Amino acid sequence: MEIRQLRHFIAVVEAGNLRKASENTHITHPALSMSLKSLESSLGVKLLERDRRGIALTYACLLYTSDA
Repeated sequence: MEIRQLRHFIAVVEAGNLRKASENTHITHPALSMSLKSLESSLGVKLLERDRRGIALTYACLLYTSDA
């Protein structure tokens, strides 16, 4: 896990979708998506549900973050 990946995750959650987060962080949509997938892989849990309307935190993510 890298700080950069956590910043990307926060940007996506704040923006509500990958396109806006990509614009806000000045990185490409595919690079942002890869960063999130890498973070999820390193944690061993899916953090976000993605669809055309945007993103939603998964139940696992909510449990993971509430323990912090």
